[in-house]
Amino acid sequence: MAAKFTPSQAKNFIRRSLKGVHDPQPTRAEILKLRGHFEERCAFCSVELPAGKKGFHLDHLDHLDPAGPNHVSNRVPACATCNEVEKRELPWEPFLYDKSPSAVVYVTRRSRILAWVEQTASLRRPLPADALRAIRLEEARAISTYEASLAAVRAIVKHANATPTARATDEASLTLWDLYAVVNLCALRFDGYAYEAATGTPMWRLADRFVETRVFSAEQNENHAAFFALQRHLFKWGGEQLPTTWV
Repeated sequence: MAAKFTPSQAKNFIRRSLKGVHDPQPTRAEILKLRGHFEERCAFCSVELPAGKKGFHLDHLDHLDPAGPNHVSNRVPACATCNEVEKRELPWEPFLYDKSPSAVVYVTRRSRILAWVEQTASLRRPLPADALRAIRLEEARAISTYEASLAAVRAIVKHANATPTARATDEASLTLWDLYAVVNLCALRFDGYAYEAATGTPMWRLADRFVETRVFSAEQNENHAAFFALQRHLFKWGGEQLPTTWV
């Protein structure tokens, strides 16, 4: 039986897939070079990590590197115990000090790590701050869109499976049109913030007023048209307007 794919897993996959574009993992050639530099040993405790054996991990020196933590200059080989059990999110230098049996060993291991960083740092091409901000915006928008679509699917299924009595009761169940409008607000408002930042026009406030006054009923076609005009403007959406009789 196939494993359940949860919404949190889906959102994590979206983030990771986007991150792989702007902050990719080291290549096979880079990993081979790294293994050679550290002589097939853990950078922190020097336990052997022979090729082909389980237990080899690529640890991050700085998990919060603003330029993107996955570059090979920010990675060192680590055993499973150091990476998964002991170090985890700790700063690498104090951890390395605790793992070293003497000051001489600490200096030797630290020098090897710093030499690796120096050798590979020149290969790094950090993205400018404005590009990173734009990427964060796109990541947030992707998650926002997924959450809106998830809410829409759940609401539509619930509505479709409701009894005729429950479906006919407006207080118990919104119309599908209302559901569509409300769940799309998340993505609409998010894009509206981006639009406002770019143009100075507070487009999202219009959408807020629509929802606050609940004008998304099936009878108010003018407001539906206004909503879709706004949506098309923000999303460059060219689809046809949906019908207004979804109850």
